[in-house]
Amino acid sequence: MNVLSINNLTTTTSVFVDVTDCSYDPESSTLIKKKRTANEDESQLPDLQWVNGVVIKIDEKNNIVTVHTDKITDKSLMSFSDKQIKVGIEDVTLKNPSNCEAADDITTMSYLHEPSLLYNLALRYERDLIYTYTGPILIAVNPYKSLTSFYESQTIDAYVGQPMFKLSPHVYAIAENAFRSMLNDNMDQSILVTGESGAGKTETTKHLLKYFAAMGKKSGNSKQSGGGISIENQVLSSTPMLEAFGNAKTLRNDNSSRFGKFIEIQFSKAYGSIQGATIRTYLLEKSRIVRQATGERNYHIFYQMLSGATDQERKEWLLGDLQANDFEYLKGGDCVSIQGVSDCHEYETTINAMKILGVTSGQQQDTMKIVSSILHLGNVNFVKEQEGVLIDPKTINHLNNFCKLLNVDVDRIVKTLQQRTITVVTETLTVPLTVEQAISARDSLAMLLYNKLFDWLVFIMNTNMGADSSTSFLSISILDIYGFESFKNNSLEQFHINYSNEKLQQQYNQHIFKLSQQEYIKEGIQWTNIEFNDNQGCLDLIDKPPLCIISIMDEECKFPKANEKTLSDKLDKLFINPTIKNLVPASAYYSKPRFEPTSFIVKHYADPVTYDCKYFLDKNRDYVIPDQINILQGASCLCAKLFFNAQVSTNKNQNFQFSSVAMQFKDSLTKLMDSINATYPHYIRCIKPNSLKKPGVFTKRLVIKQLKCGGILESIRITLEGYPTKKSYQEFIQRYKLVVPVSQLSKLSERDQCLIMLKKMNIDPSQYQFGSTKLFLRANQIEKIEYMRQFTLNSSQTIIAKMFKGYKTKKWYASVKRSTLLLSSAARGLASRRELVHLRKVRASEMVQSLFRQFKTRREHNRKVRLIKSIQRLARIKISYDRSGHDQLLHQNATSIQSACRAFMIRKVFYEMLREARAVQLIKKEKEGLEVHVHTLQYELEREIKIRTQLEREQERRAKESETQIKVLSQKSQEQNTHVQSLQQQNKNLSQQVNTLKNALAEEQKQRTKLEENVKEGSKNFSSTKEETSRRIDELLQTISQLKIKVHEHQQESLYHKNDAEVLRAKLNLIEKERTMFKKRKEAEMNFEIERLLKNMIHNKLASDEQEAAERFMVFLFFEMNQMDYTDVLPSPAFLIYHLISYWVANGKNCERLFKLTNNSIKGVTKLHVHTNDYDWLTYWFSNLASLLHLFTNEATLSEMLTKLDCNTTVESVVSQINHFLCNPDLYQTFDQDMDVDNSSTDGDYNFITFIEDLCSMFVRTMTHLNKSIVDELTLPLRTDGSLLDGSHGTSKDPIILILSRCVRNMRKHKVGEGVIVHVLRQLSYFIDVSTFNQMLLRKDVCSIDKAMSIKWNASIVDTQVSEWADEQIHLDYVRQATTLLVAHKNEIVQQEVRVQSVPLLTFAQIEKIFTMFSPSEFEQGVTPKTFSFLSEKLKQESTDKTLMLQPDKPLFITSALIRNNAVEAQLYFLSFPMVVKDGIEKIWNDQQTKEREEKKPEQDKVNSNSNTPTRPKKKSFFGFSPK
Repeated sequence: MNVLSINNLTTTTSVFVDVTDCSYDPESSTLIKKKRTANEDESQLPDLQWVNGVVIKIDEKNNIVTVHTDKITDKSLMSFSDKQIKVGIEDVTLKNPSNCEAADDITTMSYLHEPSLLYNLALRYERDLIYTYTGPILIAVNPYKSLTSFYESQTIDAYVGQPMFKLSPHVYAIAENAFRSMLNDNMDQSILVTGESGAGKTETTKHLLKYFAAMGKKSGNSKQSGGGISIENQVLSSTPMLEAFGNAKTLRNDNSSRFGKFIEIQFSKAYGSIQGATIRTYLLEKSRIVRQATGERNYHIFYQMLSGATDQERKEWLLGDLQANDFEYLKGGDCVSIQGVSDCHEYETTINAMKILGVTSGQQQDTMKIVSSILHLGNVNFVKEQEGVLIDPKTINHLNNFCKLLNVDVDRIVKTLQQRTITVVTETLTVPLTVEQAISARDSLAMLLYNKLFDWLVFIMNTNMGADSSTSFLSISILDIYGFESFKNNSLEQFHINYSNEKLQQQYNQHIFKLSQQEYIKEGIQWTNIEFNDNQGCLDLIDKPPLCIISIMDEECKFPKANEKTLSDKLDKLFINPTIKNLVPASAYYSKPRFEPTSFIVKHYADPVTYDCKYFLDKNRDYVIPDQINILQGASCLCAKLFFNAQVSTNKNQNFQFSSVAMQFKDSLTKLMDSINATYPHYIRCIKPNSLKKPGVFTKRLVIKQLKCGGILESIRITLEGYPTKKSYQEFIQRYKLVVPVSQLSKLSERDQCLIMLKKMNIDPSQYQFGSTKLFLRANQIEKIEYMRQFTLNSSQTIIAKMFKGYKTKKWYASVKRSTLLLSSAARGLASRRELVHLRKVRASEMVQSLFRQFKTRREHNRKVRLIKSIQRLARIKISYDRSGHDQLLHQNATSIQSACRAFMIRKVFYEMLREARAVQLIKKEKEGLEVHVHTLQYELEREIKIRTQLEREQERRAKESETQIKVLSQKSQEQNTHVQSLQQQNKNLSQQVNTLKNALAEEQKQRTKLEENVKEGSKNFSSTKEETSRRIDELLQTISQLKIKVHEHQQESLYHKNDAEVLRAKLNLIEKERTMFKKRKEAEMNFEIERLLKNMIHNKLASDEQEAAERFMVFLFFEMNQMDYTDVLPSPAFLIYHLISYWVANGKNCERLFKLTNNSIKGVTKLHVHTNDYDWLTYWFSNLASLLHLFTNEATLSEMLTKLDCNTTVESVVSQINHFLCNPDLYQTFDQDMDVDNSSTDGDYNFITFIEDLCSMFVRTMTHLNKSIVDELTLPLRTDGSLLDGSHGTSKDPIILILSRCVRNMRKHKVGEGVIVHVLRQLSYFIDVSTFNQMLLRKDVCSIDKAMSIKWNASIVDTQVSEWADEQIHLDYVRQATTLLVAHKNEIVQQEVRVQSVPLLTFAQIEKIFTMFSPSEFEQGVTPKTFSFLSEKLKQESTDKTLMLQPDKPLFITSALIRNNAVEAQLYFLSFPMVVKDGIEKIWNDQQTKEREEKKPEQDKVNSNSNTPTRPKKKSFFGFSPK
């Protein structure tokens, strides 16, 4: 549908590659298509196949692109997985962006062509998303498995009141749209459910009826039948009854409807409750009664009756031991059972449905007798004789059973089956029948009988379910009819079915065209007429008189010798090369097959269909034997009713009555179309995904054929003719804003931004239009825009990649450089250290060598010296003898010289060593000095940094203080400005005058200065100027005095206003005082009446009517409480009732009646105000009941009560009994149930325990009703923009926070215990949590990471506020975990350890649902098929929790501990009651006690009166403590 140009392709563009019937050639990387013959059977063709890929190379010259395919898990396409394929441009189609994957609405996709359409449906089908929108049309794909979680009551509640496209596509959304349109527009609606056999039309109709029945029950004003059965239950029960008598197993469907039905459900205009229903049926397949194809069954009721009938019923129906295989009408298809279906169980369901629909037991018996008689009739066979036929003796018993069951004469029936009577003028001839004619007469009778029975059952249903004709109502009609059919052999049935579909398709096209026009008008779009395929020519060919297929067929049926050849020839003569001008348009839809002389082709809107004329005339005649009707009308059973209105032919020349089936169907179809045209239609197209009836198999060729037959492709084509792409301004800007710089779009409206973007993209202005909320684009324009976007993305990707690579390279270079410097530094350090070590070793070795040489030289020297000395000594000894003095002197001189030389040498070495040591010490000192200097510099640097940091902090602190001071000063300045503003406004004129005066004075000063300078030149001018100046000053002073007078007048006026305000305030105080006095007067009057009744009760406490006195007091008390204003009253009645009963028990009175009286009184008050939705009233009595229960169930009171009432039980037993009683789920209902006042006179069974249970019941029901009232108020914001899924929360105007805040504030005002308040908050938080979570499961637009973060923030705001009120942690756990699931890594969180830790509350079904709704952006990772496979395997396990939708109104059970711990000071209860009532009650009691003492102790009274210090007797309080 989208023509692809190679100019619209870029590299990285996602595309579909057509690989249907292709193989991959790895050598050339091309596709090789297999050759197919033109006349090859369509059923033998392979399925359509496309693979996903990305364009990597474009050859514009040869129109060839190279595509790299994705990795594929489908085994049939593994050869194309992860390959580079060269394909022509004609085999490539653009793939939708990732944000359009698994789109809820097909029309929102960017590209509308077959591959994208099938890919979207297949992807949704794989994820069990079987419903998809195509504009206002719903496509329903049969899942061939049970999806019970899709149709729970919680799902119905989720769709109630929601717009059609807000939640996920669902059949309930269509039902809700029709229901709301009916009520809002006050117009009848219709829902047309079409599709071929096995597509799921019957199940879809069931779900529609279920939804409407639920809506009828929600209205609370449903109609009741005579037997007390609601009309909703009757509507639901009509489905199993119609299925039993009108459905059968076929090759395509195990529960195929073999008739069309039009169900009209009637609703009241005021409440929307169901008032009745009417069912019309069309085209029941009567031929199935007598013959079935192989593998098919007859209607279900036959098999159900044989399997489920009891022995007594089988005896009454003359079935004996016969089974389905024993009847000819049941074994013709060689199939008597359905796998997985129990006919016995279905029989019970059918009988139960008949009872609900008002079919009496006698009528049920007669119905089953007729069904049994048809089976017996089918076993009747005929044998040929010379002059006719005879009944086969072997089957005569079945004929007798047939007649016995219907109570008709056997001989007369035999006569109608063996011969035919013909009247010629005055002579009557009897013509015997052949065996074939006799079988035809038998089958005709069976089909007629079953058809009449079916019509009668429908009549009974309509009679019992129909609305009152005297009342006006609105209606929603559901049409469940065959879809377009085209088989290898097509007969009259297919002709009628396709004829009806042609009619429906014409209406469908016109409606879709009208919807497009309405949208264009609504958005203010200029549009031109859109051409659509009008099938009026095909309809003229079929039904336009006088010459059409139906009229010619009826005409041929009147000729006895007419056959299929004559019919075919006549049709060919008229419509092939027609000579009649009026037939030329219709003849274009008629053609002739080449090799089938008795067939013809009609070119329907969906596909040309070849019809075989064989049996056309026989099926169209539908002959009825009048004698058989006369016989059955005389029967004494149900048959007489069936045929009472049957018309017998008046033509005595023929024994068969002719009634054209085609004309009957045409008339009924005309009426049907009139009914549909009088309503607003909604469409559901049911699709069969495969012919194997297996789940998970999606045959694309079969699906695309059904989409074509269902008109979906035609509606898409009509959409493409106009403006197929419709995007909101925000959506368009969000996706394509990257094409235009953001600076060019700032501070512009959304429309102007879109206009700039389109101009930037060079889109022709004639190819788009701006609506009020949307941008409309012509076909093929979105491809250009996507191309530009992709081009921008590619360019940006290149720049980003370049910058990223540069960044990585620079980072790598810096790292390498840093590493190199570090390594080189380390290497140099190592080399230096090694050099230093070497130098130290050299120096050490040199020093050692030096020392060693010194030691060696010294040793050698010493040796020589010793030797010389020895020699010298010897020489001196010798010479001494020779020389005495001269030699000695020479010796001394030599010694001195040697000593001096040695000393010189030693000194030289010492000085050299000393110089080296000093140089080393100097270097060390310099080094130490440098180190000290470095440390000093480091310390000064650190000190400088600290000082700077302190200065910066001090500056920041001073800046903050300055800002704070500035803000305070600005606030003060604003206040002063506000205060002074009025004075400034009043003195504005004065300021202007003062300014003028100042200017004048300044000017005068200048003039005076000038005059002083020139005083010597002109004294006269000076004196005159002085006078003038004085005069002007006087005038200015006078003006100032006048302004002061005006200011004084304004001040006086403000004083007058102030006095008026004080007068008004005084009046208000006076009114308040009068109101207080009136209230006190009313309290005094009430106190007077209570005092009177109490006085009577106390004075008569020993009389026989003491119970009546208590009853009068209790009745008066509750009457007064009913009339009081509850807004400022605390729960005093609970305290008063408690002490009254305590007093009664303490004095040993009979309390059973008082218990019942208290219970009935509270019930009467609550029942009177139950529907007011008054929060003050509900909270007030909720507080009273909670207080009363606390007073009676605390351990001390409970033990005392049980002891005084002689109850044979313990406190622990009573507490356990109360806990068990509170765990009853039925208790947590509203006041509408079990709130009737018990007026029975017997009180023996009503004890204290029963009284406590009734108090618990009323307390729980009051709390439930209070919760329901708040929930009803919360429902609206939770379903609109106030929900956690939309908008932003946390402000003071947040509707959810406001409602909860009012609830908490009201309960605390009436002193409800904190424990009970926390329990109510838990219940309301659970409702908010579950309601929001259920909507998340149904809304694709909120299942994204961005939305999840927003929802998590909104939920945290509510959590924080509720936890603050409750003083404990209360969280929206389901919402939190759902958002965690959306944000987390999808492929890891499903693992057991991570799932239990992160989302422990969510089931695998809920996780899978959220994953299927998850819509990732282009740069986010989606859910992998491996993860979906893992979840599917988990769901297949029997132990897996498959819960999907949660129940928002699930009650949280209350325990006795919660009630018993709900303590509020009793003194507070008492003091809140009017003090005059307390004083009056105490006065009555004290007077009574004084009177008793005077009567019993006269002497003591005298002693007390004569005593100087009389002692005051201790008074006993009526309320258990001494009065003040």
